[in-house]
Amino acid sequence: MEIIIFWVLASIAIGVWAGNKGRSGFAWFILAVLISPILAAIFLAASSDLSKNPVAALEAPSPKTHVTCPDCAEMVKKEARVCKHCGCKLTPVVEAPVPTVGGTGLTGRQIIGIVLALLLAYGIFSGR
Repeated sequence: MEIIIFWVLASIAIGVWAGNKGRSGFAWFILAVLISPILAAIFLAASSDLSKNPVAALEAPSPKTHVTCPDCAEMVKKEARVCKHCGCKLTPVVEAPVPTVGGTGLTGRQIIGIVLALLLAYGIFSGR
């Protein structure tokens, strides 16, 4: 009876460990129950950690990196000229950099806003 309890608890531990490594905890739990918690632990230790993989995060489509194809509604990279799913010709989306003035890091609108605020603060617009 103690062996079965140890087997199940060790399998649960393998499942939790697999979940922390970015893998399916339930699938690894089932694997550990079926083959052995010790063998599953060896296989899991040899596998890579998917939770800390920056490449996977970069490849995930996001509004910053991808647009929706107008024909097939699939996500494609903004720089793409042809949709890889349907072959539709696309116009690459290139975001223009925000212009700065004098290397200060301020945009033209921010400088105008600061000047207007200073003018209001000194009463130029209040009729003095």
